[in-house]
Amino acid sequence: MLKILTYVVLICLSPRVLCFYRYPGYPGFDCPTAREGMMKRPSSYWMIPKCNDDGTFQEKQCYDAGGPDDCMCVYKDGTLLSLANQGFNTTTCLCHAIAYERSLIGKHSFFAGFEAMPELASAMPSPTNEV
Repeated sequence: MLKILTYVVLICLSPRVLCFYRYPGYPGFDCPTAREGMMKRPSSYWMIPKCNDDGTFQEKQCYDAGGPDDCMCVYKDGTLLSLANQGFNTTTCLCHAIAYERSLIGKHSFFAGFEAMPELASAMPSPTNEV
């Protein structure tokens, strides 16, 4: 019984821990600050974050030597959206970012707002009146 209770607690708490986890090492800091701090740590421990020109995190973060499975997705503020080395072959983080933004603004419709994103709108099938 205790074993079952332990599994239930772990299953229920895991998403909460992962959803609110930020980029390892320097939560709450901009990317250049986190990058500078993490470069002082052993390089084999964490991947060094890559930054956009505006100081935000690049959405796809990868280990310097590795394949697509050695990448993870982060939000522009460094919030972790997926984990590396999980067998997902991360090639893009667009869906992760959209889902996270939707959760931030409380919208639950995944397909709402695609017209504002041309790269996604062009990939969506156009509706037809066929029966």
